[in-house]
Amino acid sequence: MGKRYVSNYDGMDRQKWVRKALEDEDKNALEVLLKSHEGRWFIARLMKNEGLTTTAFTGNSATFYNEGRRAVVVEIYQTIKRLLGVDGIRQLHDAQEALMEFEEKALEQAEQREANNG
Repeated sequence: MGKRYVSNYDGMDRQKWVRKALEDEDKNALEVLLKSHEGRWFIARLMKNEGLTTTAFTGNSATFYNEGRRAVVVEIYQTIKRLLGVDGIRQLHDAQEALMEFEEKALEQAEQREANNG
């Protein structure tokens, strides 16, 4: 006969403990990501590319695919909001603003380069 696992927790308490442990690790990971330029950049690009702020509706079956992609980043956004609160959302919005500024500068440079070459 094999060893039987013995715990001071009943099944429900054990599940709650595991959920809390996972949540703590998620919070730590998000804090690390949002404290670094590279992490903020990655999260902002991910959210933009996967359609956080756009509609997923296409009028055909591609809507389901787009909504699936969008649902992932909506969940990340909600997790940041739940675990890091206003500070996390501010960091995310700052990252999104920096991404927009970067894109504008890159476009200006591309247009200037094109004008100089042609």
